[in-house]
Order: sequence, then C-alpha cells, then structure tokens
Amino acid sequence: MKNWPKNWRITFAVITIAIGLIAIYANVFLNNSSPFRTWSYLGLLIIFAIIYFVDLKTDPKFSMLVGLFMLI
Repeated sequence: MKNWPKNWRITFAVITIAIGLIAIYANVFLNNSSPFRTWSYLGLLIIFAIIYFVDLKTDPKFSMLVGLFMLI
C-alpha cells in the first residue's frame, strides 16, 4: 500500500471508515446494544483513522498494518 498513489490511500481510508460506521449503525439499531460499546467502537475508529493519516504523512511503510487494524 505504501506504493499506492495518495488518492487510492485516501479512498481506502474512507471506505474503511464507512464500513466501520455501518458496523456501528448495525450495532445500535439492529442489536440495541449498550451505548458504551457503540461509543467505544466509534472512538477506536477515529483513533485508527487519525493514526492512519498521521502515519501516511510521516512514514508510509506501516500504513498497510494500520489499514489492516482498521478493517479488523
């Protein structure tokens, strides 16, 4: 992923964030789970997105690893 053009890396990040938001939506509205779990999912998603974009600016070598953590 470090050799990908910047627009593809940003597209990958946006798709991953969208998948995470869909998972949060499904968690809230389909399972009626606790709000604490939902906010923790959202917080983790935001943290990984920030790490991903900061990592791309400093050292894109580990961006694939961060992207995989975002998908998990």
